[in-house]
Amino acid sequence: MPRVVARAKRGEVSSHGNVVYLIDDVHVVQYSMSGGLPVNLTTQYLKVLPNADRFTTDRPVVLTQGTDVVTGDAMAVDGKKQTLQLSGSVKGTYETNH
Repeated sequence: MPRVVARAKRGEVSSHGNVVYLIDDVHVVQYSMSGGLPVNLTTQYLKVLPNADRFTTDRPVVLTQGTDVVTGDAMAVDGKKQTLQLSGSVKGTYETNH
């Protein structure tokens, strides 16, 4: 399982501990297990369901990996299914090495 580090200006945990809310200047980094470039995620709000391995945001999000950048108006990630869904105005810039 890749190492993931998250930080935000503020965080809240539900009374049962099954939902974590990261609020304001949220930054998540997923490090590659194979030594590749990390994936960086920035947004203003992130709802994390740790037991379900899911997280969502209904706010604009920016994903970067090296010089590659993808943006969207909202995002849903399911770690168990290994899916990431961006919605709204989705744009991406990918650079290839020649």
